[in-house]
Amino acid sequence: MTFMELIRRKGAWFLAIFLGIFVISLAYGLTVGGFSSAIGNRQGQQDVPDGSAAGSPLLITSGDWADTALKVNGRKVSAEQFNETYEMILSGSRMPGSQADIALDAYGYTAQYLGEQELILAKAEELKVEVSAADLEKARTDAAAAYMKNAGESKGNVLSDALGKLEARKQQKAAFAAFLQASGMTPQQWEVEARRNLMVENTRKKIQDEADAALKKEMEGKKAEVDTKLKEGKKFADLAKEYSDDDRKAEGGEMGWIGAGLLQKDAEYYEAQRKALFDTPVGQISEWVDIPAGFVRYEVYDRKKAEGPDFEKEKPNLIEQIKKEHPEDANYTPTDEEIKERYDQVAARQIMLRTSAPDKFGEEINKLKDSAKYEFNNLYVLANQALNEAKLQPPAEATPEQLEEIAKRAAIGTGYDFQLIKDKRQAGQAETEPGLLKPEGAETEDADAAAETDTAAEDAAAETAAAEGETAAEGDSAAADDAAADAEAEAAAKVDIPQADISADAGSAPTPEVYNLADTPVYALAIGLLEMAAQSEGATSSSLPHYLIAKTYNEWLEDEEMLKLQPIEREKARELMETALAQVVEKDNYNADAYAMRGLNLAWQDKKEESYKQLDLAIKYARQEEGPTWEMIQKAYEVFDDQAKIDMVADKLAEFRQKQLQEMIEQAQARQENAAPVMPDGTPIPGADGAPVEIPPATPPPAGDVPPVEGGQ
Repeated sequence: MTFMELIRRKGAWFLAIFLGIFVISLAYGLTVGGFSSAIGNRQGQQDVPDGSAAGSPLLITSGDWADTALKVNGRKVSAEQFNETYEMILSGSRMPGSQADIALDAYGYTAQYLGEQELILAKAEELKVEVSAADLEKARTDAAAAYMKNAGESKGNVLSDALGKLEARKQQKAAFAAFLQASGMTPQQWEVEARRNLMVENTRKKIQDEADAALKKEMEGKKAEVDTKLKEGKKFADLAKEYSDDDRKAEGGEMGWIGAGLLQKDAEYYEAQRKALFDTPVGQISEWVDIPAGFVRYEVYDRKKAEGPDFEKEKPNLIEQIKKEHPEDANYTPTDEEIKERYDQVAARQIMLRTSAPDKFGEEINKLKDSAKYEFNNLYVLANQALNEAKLQPPAEATPEQLEEIAKRAAIGTGYDFQLIKDKRQAGQAETEPGLLKPEGAETEDADAAAETDTAAEDAAAETAAAEGETAAEGDSAAADDAAADAEAEAAAKVDIPQADISADAGSAPTPEVYNLADTPVYALAIGLLEMAAQSEGATSSSLPHYLIAKTYNEWLEDEEMLKLQPIEREKARELMETALAQVVEKDNYNADAYAMRGLNLAWQDKKEESYKQLDLAIKYARQEEGPTWEMIQKAYEVFDDQAKIDMVADKLAEFRQKQLQEMIEQAQARQENAAPVMPDGTPIPGADGAPVEIPPATPPPAGDVPPVEGGQ
């Protein structure tokens, strides 16, 4: 699954993780620095089990796959590196929910992140990208500075106090040494990781710089074309429609009224842009101006100067407008220059020729990803793929038959269809072997292919008939039919038609239009893989796989569509859930999620006394906000039809909502006094008395206000 597919499926927090990792990487705190410590179990919090597992449980542990978590185009990523990156992602993600709930997704993302990094490193080798000594020295300085900043912000930090007394160079060296010690890294380990990340960044820069240089050369040619056509008498607005590369193109580059105050004064190009707009006479065209976005040229067709009766009439309004922009100073008095600058405006059009290419690096990496061969050896990653992805990409050595045996570890029911595992395995191979799996929208593609076949057959038949014109002319219909049939067969052989569909046996599942098997989770396989992780060497001390086994069973039992498609032995599944959850709460005895899930599971087994004990503990340790924990608690009480308990949960939820509502009101009022706070969907937040907060009427912008001038980066 591509990174964009991951975002679409899993939500915006994946993007937050990616951006976080990128920033961390560029700061060279790298992999373990400051983020590698495991999340401890904390009483009263819901993020236990901690989501970490000792070691990196592998599907294949021998031969070429020994200590290898994944391969991308044959390039290896070690289990050690994988595990370190995973810990960084998990502990630094700031994602909602418990760490265990998000652990499986974090494993999946780690695999994608490291796989993409290997593709970039391979590209770096191809482009002969290097990391200089100066790059590494800057990385050390940045890491030391970041560590000192964090250490200095900690109260009572002895180290920061000591560092503060050292000279700058010694301070940096001491800070870097302290950073390495806190990170558990040797200087050699840090340099290896720093080089990797610098290589990625330098590759990104080289690809983008080369694309920008090529585009700039192209735009230089267009500048000359525009200049020539202007000399020939072509209208500026018409040329803007033809050449300009901005959102004003369709309107002939129309910018409206532009005030000098809207220009970016701290920009290097400020003076050149100001002169081009305000020193160019009305009716004239400026010279080209170089700005970060590219080349821009203006046609000035009107002007309002800060003089005369109109200016004096508008002056009081301008003064009030400027004062409002300085609420921190009630006595602020605008200068004459500010007032004039606010009024002095030109009406202009522009032609923009962009020299900054779109994200060429991202485009290049997406191409590499589309054709890359991924092989994931980590059990958690494969479980994540089974549950969330349309394809399964284990090592090539792991056959569908072996995966089927793994799935049999789960409480599968009679008639379980293992074809789905083969379909997902086949989909995972489709990147390097196109045509094995019918993609979404294949019906349309099939129709197009069939039409192409018919057309090709007709063309071939026509050519054959023409070649044997005498025979056709004589009315030899039999020969013509034979020739057409041969041509049709030949054309069909040349058309690339998908070879296999991924539908279940007739009557066993809804039609593909309603239910796409390729997107269906394979719960049994995920549970089997998690069982292997629980039993693998080094992972036995973690409660994570046991929690995930129970969670996966619970999701399966509540997935009505999947139950129709892939049956389960309910009684056995609930027994296995109870066994797994008992192990979780034994090790992580403040885990509200596990207690709630266990209470619900026992409720379904009609074990009321035991269920209520677990639910009481869930309530004791649950976060005081709505979420899956309270949903499971409520469901359990509904199983027993205990109205008093159901009402108690409803009261709790109402209390949480009221508290959240009050916090939203206070935060909104703190942010802006004159604007009404609103809900995420834009509706007013009710006040404490239940009445909607009144929204003041929108104030029309004062005359002369204009949108910002394009020209920044």
